[in-house]
Amino acid sequence: MILEFIGLPGAGKSTLIGPLINKVSDAGIKADNFASHNEKLMGSLSGKLKFISFVVFNGISIYKLRQEILKNGGKGKIISQRIYKLLILIFSIKEYCKKHSDTILILDQGLMQMIGSIWIEQNAGKALDSQKAFTFAVKMLSSNWGYKLIKVNASVETVSDRIYSRGKNNCEFKLMNREQLSDRLKLYENFINSAHSEVTVSSTNETVNENVTIIYNSLFTK
Repeated sequence: MILEFIGLPGAGKSTLIGPLINKVSDAGIKADNFASHNEKLMGSLSGKLKFISFVVFNGISIYKLRQEILKNGGKGKIISQRIYKLLILIFSIKEYCKKHSDTILILDQGLMQMIGSIWIEQNAGKALDSQKAFTFAVKMLSSNWGYKLIKVNASVETVSDRIYSRGKNNCEFKLMNREQLSDRLKLYENFINSAHSEVTVSSTNETVNENVTIIYNSLFTK
């Protein structure tokens, strides 16, 4: 199973990963945070050759994904660069899962979150069928692994305050004033709300432990 946390930047997605891994592991289930593995495969010649083969094999799906974004106003050259990074992520997930098929893989910067970033950067908020684009991306994993989304809700105001209190370390927001940041976060919010998640939790109304329990009970005790 692959689990991806989606939500506004600063909503608390990363904060939940460690405690969730601990709770799942305590139940005797292997779980891992993908952040420490992403893109490592691209450092070797064999990894690069595998990636080229992956791109060729998935040419049609890649074309459809690119067109889905471009038809809504994306800029071709820039979109191609961003989709290249998305393809590296898909490839890295695929290769990891082939070697660790018994492990729950958990991401806070996964396929849906990256698709959202591309949409926001290049489409200025124009309509995108996020679920359709996400389906094209997941199809490239070509496996029976379940890919589930966990939505972490937080208000734009709360997240904006958190980002400012941390000194706007995220380079995406570094040059933005308060109004620009709020407008960007509202675009993120629209995108996140359009996604179909398996579980929804709130970083505003619940504690970390409460949210981890909600996620665990929803996904692992059915």
